[in-house]
Amino acid sequence: MKKRKVIVNKSNSYKEVKEFQIKYEISLTPEERLDTLQYLREQFYKIRNIKPKKMDKSKVTFIKKN
Repeated sequence: MKKRKVIVNKSNSYKEVKEFQIKYEISLTPEERLDTLQYLREQFYKIRNIKPKKMDKSKVTFIKKN
């Protein structure tokens, strides 16, 4: 299993938390977002003790923003 990095942020309000979260997610590359999605998907199936179906990554397209 690939090592996951843990991000810790101390905030004084929910607004600060939301701002940090948005900035962090925007900073991720599309590949990192897809990797996170796949990890969460695998954890979901693991917790529910369900055999997951393989995710077809060939059907995912990346769109570059200007």
